Amino acid sequence: SPPEKSMFEWTDAYMINHSYQAILVLQQLADTFVHVARYNCNDSDGLMDIIIYNYNPTYTGKEGATIEQQYFFSEADTKRECAPQGEDYSCVCL
Repeated sequence: SPPEKSMFEWTDAYMINHSYQAILVLQQLADTFVHVARYNCNDSDGLMDIIIYNYNPTYTGKEGATIEQQYFFSEADTKRECAPQGEDYSCVCL
């Protein structure tokens, strides 16, 4: 299961570990991820057009889904360019 489940998913469908140790491991993973992400040399021009906050999650917990919120995309959404023409969001400076 995804690591964030320890902190944010509270479902009876699975026995998700919510112990102090599980939260600490998740926090260490998140801290490491952010540390590595800081090496990225991308700028924010054009990113506001493609961030997840432009879409609305759908609550699916009542329908018995193990994921409480999910994003559903139309075919038109999936055909959007990830980056404006001429932009490269894959640059990483190490």
